[in-house]
Amino acid sequence: MLDLSLLEQLERHWHRVEAPLVERLRPGLPQREIDRLVAPLNLRLPTEARIWWSWRDGASTRGSVMDAHPRELGPGLGFLPLAEAVELYRAERQTAIDKGEDSDRWRPAHWFPITYRNGPITCDCSVAQGQPATIYAFDSHDYDAEDRQPRARSFGELVGWWVDAYEAGIWSYDVAQGHWQYDWRRLDPQRELTGLV
Repeated sequence: MLDLSLLEQLERHWHRVEAPLVERLRPGLPQREIDRLVAPLNLRLPTEARIWWSWRDGASTRGSVMDAHPRELGPGLGFLPLAEAVELYRAERQTAIDKGEDSDRWRPAHWFPITYRNGPITCDCSVAQGQPATIYAFDSHDYDAEDRQPRARSFGELVGWWVDAYEAGIWSYDVAQGHWQYDWRRLDPQRELTGLV
């Protein structure tokens, strides 16, 4: 399960590598604000997602939402404020409906986006409160969620993998060049297959 200790480790690595998002981190949200933002979706975020956004409400952009690179928590993974995650959820669901697809088959209503890399990385909101939130990922070309297997057993496991990526030197930030370094040769092949690291 995700906890404050793991999140503090992640933030320490951001400071250590001088990741640009450090200057853009937003304060966490109170529980009532989390509830308010998600209420129109008829969802209740699982405990781990609530911990995530109550710790930090993502990282801000300066001007354009397309200004994603400076708020990446790792290579290609934007640290979304909850309000933006809500809008991404709405957009994904609406796209499924507009295509005439069975929207739950294409994008299950209980999968809520936490970040994005070639498609949403989501947590399962159907789990009971206090239980680990299973993580799913799919790219923008996937049309059938029925065959999707969990990529991580919990939000905590996912964040643990991100911490490991920093500690193993898989992820680093080149301040002089202004871009992320990703040494995939150091990454466990099983984790590489998840598309989450």
